[in-house]
Amino acid sequence: MSAKKIVVPTKKVKEVDGKTFFEVWFDTKWNDVNRDLMKNKKNILEMLATKVFHPDSENVKKFKQKKADLVEMVTPHIIFLEKENPDDWKCVGNVNRSFKLPPGRYYIGDLCYAMKDEVYDTIWCSKFGTDDGIYMNIHGAHFAMRATEFGDGMFVSDYGKDYPVDSGCIGIAHESLCIPGKEEDNMWVFEREVQCNFNGRTYNFGPGGPYIEEKEDYGDGDDDE
Repeated sequence: MSAKKIVVPTKKVKEVDGKTFFEVWFDTKWNDVNRDLMKNKKNILEMLATKVFHPDSENVKKFKQKKADLVEMVTPHIIFLEKENPDDWKCVGNVNRSFKLPPGRYYIGDLCYAMKDEVYDTIWCSKFGTDDGIYMNIHGAHFAMRATEFGDGMFVSDYGKDYPVDSGCIGIAHESLCIPGKEEDNMWVFEREVQCNFNGRTYNFGPGGPYIEEKEDYGDGDDDE
């Protein structure tokens, strides 16, 4: 049985018939989950295990295991995210040398196009002052950013796709930090650790990810006398 790599961010809370529900994102679909289930950790874990490993409801009984087994089964495949708190974030490294990020599904490109406002504005801009770096929250979700050498412009990947830049930076962000369904064409799934190399002119993501470089003559126009 192969496990899906998906994210379960808590997002919207609402009241229905006196019960509290929160919306979660399962494999590109929103689902309403009774928040009261959170009081019974085994029930919520059984539900998530079913969603992650086998969406066929007829097979729910396969996941009636003890809580410890369910925790071990589900935890590596989900991340819960409440409203962003700047205190939950820290800088964990710089991008001036090769670095690795955990396996997962990531957006790659100019993060201003896909990252949630509360992460982009509150965390990266306000808390970290738009500095280059590798950042992580308490849930283990990462993003990394480095300014391009010549600011805004156009980059291109080794498979021919253009990457416009309007914030002067290119980066990588875990999908839980991005607007659900946004920029899906620039989402990449990495089954193993993501090896990243940034230098401002080139951005390499592997294994199996794109190699992005500035387009020919990009940034050179100002050098001509």
